[in-house]
Amino acid sequence: EYAEGFMKGYSETNHKDSTHDSYRSVLDNHLYPSFGTTPLDSITKKDIKTFIHKKIKEGLAGNTVRNLKGYLSSILSQAEDDEIIGINPASKTGKRIKRKDQGEDINPFSWQEKATFENAAREHFPRYHPLFLTALRTGMRVGEILALQPGDLDFYGRFIEVRRAFAKGRLTTTKSGKIRRVDMSKGLADVLKGYLTERKKEALRKGWGNPPECLFYNEDGKVIDLDNLRKRVFYKALEKGGLRRIRIHDFRNTYATHRI
Repeated sequence: EYAEGFMKGYSETNHKDSTHDSYRSVLDNHLYPSFGTTPLDSITKKDIKTFIHKKIKEGLAGNTVRNLKGYLSSILSQAEDDEIIGINPASKTGKRIKRKDQGEDINPFSWQEKATFENAAREHFPRYHPLFLTALRTGMRVGEILALQPGDLDFYGRFIEVRRAFAKGRLTTTKSGKIRRVDMSKGLADVLKGYLTERKKEALRKGWGNPPECLFYNEDGKVIDLDNLRKRVFYKALEKGGLRRIRIHDFRNTYATHRI
């Protein structure tokens, strides 16, 4: 009952839609089955440690278990702040969750692999080449790239203003909630200038009048679905280039690694 009040009050007011949805999923699938009928002031540190051990034995990744514990702790912290309980029993219970080596999640392209992918995308998927080049040359998150609009490009200052992002199909703020600028290389600027011209030509050819609001869009002039981009374009471009399979997020890791 308290958690539902937390969702309707604090979460709806302070969380992004994607975070709010994550809380809902965690509550329904993990927290309610374990704590749903338990009075708030009856939950102990031992109960939470037992919950953590249970989820680890179920095979959930350490980061996932840490998130479950974190969501529970946020709710109990609010209950503590509301003076319903004297102390948050979830506090300092995450030490038992093994931390994964962060290096295991990083799988960047080499310089040669990056060049090979850019050439494969240009040859086989020219429509999406400017999008992939933007990812490789700026390190932006793919959700931020899909939410770009032409007005976010400044060719005089040679930067891109990152103002919004798509998360789980919804337009929202950036992950930090702040607007930032990223450098636009001369090579990327030249490609994007040419792409803007092609956008106008396509809009006239297809009778749209004006190009769509988003900078990048699919063949129907609609927002690009990330799953479709990944399966129908990204993985196939990797195959065309004879490259190993990486995640599209590894473009961000590639950018950071090459800058270092």
